[in-house]
Amino acid sequence: RQGKLEGVGQQAFGPLGLVVGGFGDDELEVLAEAVERVLSGPDGAPPPVVPIAVLGQEDFEKGVTLSKVLSELSARDSVLPDAAAQLKIPLVMFSGFMPIQVSGLIKSIVGSGIRGGMPGMEVPPMCAIAVPKAMDKTFAQLCEEIEGDHMANAPGAKQP
Repeated sequence: RQGKLEGVGQQAFGPLGLVVGGFGDDELEVLAEAVERVLSGPDGAPPPVVPIAVLGQEDFEKGVTLSKVLSELSARDSVLPDAAAQLKIPLVMFSGFMPIQVSGLIKSIVGSGIRGGMPGMEVPPMCAIAVPKAMDKTFAQLCEEIEGDHMANAPGAKQP
């Protein structure tokens, strides 16, 4: 969908990284490869290191905010939580990327065929960009809002 990215200018916001939830180990590997493909430099130059923070159930139960997770990106890079977050629709949240990079990353991630969510009901991920007004929101609140937007913009959704 081509729409206005609310709250997103032409500048990158936040530390470079991804916050993800609702994926298994294999899907996380596919996700990392998709990101690496997009960000690799010309002539095979290595891409920048992009930390990937995996959300756990504890992040939802303890009311962890986006600000907290982004401040811990490096420490949480590729660390799998004890109990994975159970999301109906898997989440990929981008931080610190320019809008043109986000566009390429979304195309690569969706094009990879990656799916996640509840076992037996796996679906493609919902994607979002970290923005200043979301920093103090909990992941429970953010996921509810992002999922609502995702469903409202899904093919076949009724528009007001």
